[in-house]
Amino acid sequence: MVGKGFSNSIELNWWEEAVIGGAKITFVPAQHWTRRTPFDTNTSHWGGYVLEPAGQAQFRDGEEPALYFAGDSGYFPGFKEIGSRFDIDVAMIPIGAYEPEWFMATQHVNPEQALQAFLDVRADKMIPMHYGTFRLADDTPREALDRMEAERVRLGMKAERIQVLKHGETLRVKKSSFT
Repeated sequence: MVGKGFSNSIELNWWEEAVIGGAKITFVPAQHWTRRTPFDTNTSHWGGYVLEPAGQAQFRDGEEPALYFAGDSGYFPGFKEIGSRFDIDVAMIPIGAYEPEWFMATQHVNPEQALQAFLDVRADKMIPMHYGTFRLADDTPREALDRMEAERVRLGMKAERIQVLKHGETLRVKKSSFT
């Protein structure tokens, strides 16, 4: 980014963190290929982020949850490692852009794998993302939501653990909302 003229940039490797204001941001692994030019395939890290209050920082009422943004990822053992390193309250995990699975599986989870990733990171609540904005693959938003709901029922998971947001909807969460 600095090479492209963005001077106020912070580059992180997996598991490195930066504190910006009162937030600690940790760059965590994901499984996805990378390429920014025709000559740099898989020469950089793809990842997600865990956002936590930094130190004694207090935002509004002091009940700030730890958030995990998975980014794009295929299903991989790293979800369990992320869950073992962090106490995550809310996990934002993709559920779309998985068809055809023979081609997309290494970089995008399907809805069933998304729920397994949610269990692996041991979060209290999941917000599904990465579906329904524009057509990136052969699956549909309705199919992704239906498959996720069928898997939630099969797993015996309480419905309130998954919060499906409408496009543009804002959700304010507090730690007390998970107890």
